[in-house]
Amino acid sequence: MKNIRFAISLKVFIFLGIFSLSVFAQNSEKPKNIGQNQKSRENSKSSSNLDLENTSWLLIEIKDYTIPELKRPVYLQFNQKDKLVTSSGLCNTVSGNYKRDNKKNSLMISLRPSTLLGCDPENEVEQTLGRSLKMVNRFEIADENLYLYQGKALLIKLIAGKEQ
Repeated sequence: MKNIRFAISLKVFIFLGIFSLSVFAQNSEKPKNIGQNQKSRENSKSSSNLDLENTSWLLIEIKDYTIPELKRPVYLQFNQKDKLVTSSGLCNTVSGNYKRDNKKNSLMISLRPSTLLGCDPENEVEQTLGRSLKMVNRFEIADENLYLYQGKALLIKLIAGKEQ
């Protein structure tokens, strides 16, 4: 009788161990929530001298979207003279006009229609990026990163980089 109880207890113990490992593995593979550490960003002062217009911004994250592996990195550039925002690194170009108010860190982007060459998976990235850019109404630059928001919701995260 003791051997049967021991065998059952051992099976339950092994089952719980395997179950715990699988749950841990699933949680560790999930992408980070783009909103993590938002309060710490809002409370920290920028140690960076970066400017929205004088920097090429490498796309890192889009809210609720996993960016697939692409042939080239995706960059956004803001042209101060023409007030144009353009992307590079994608099959088609995402571009449009923008308005900013430095005092309020407000940023409004209106995109232009673009060509729709069939280039998977770039097309999905372009469409998702375009939808997110249209919703942006505020930006923040901190610690070499550009954060684009709709209200308090973080939509897009980019990092300063040199275009390759």
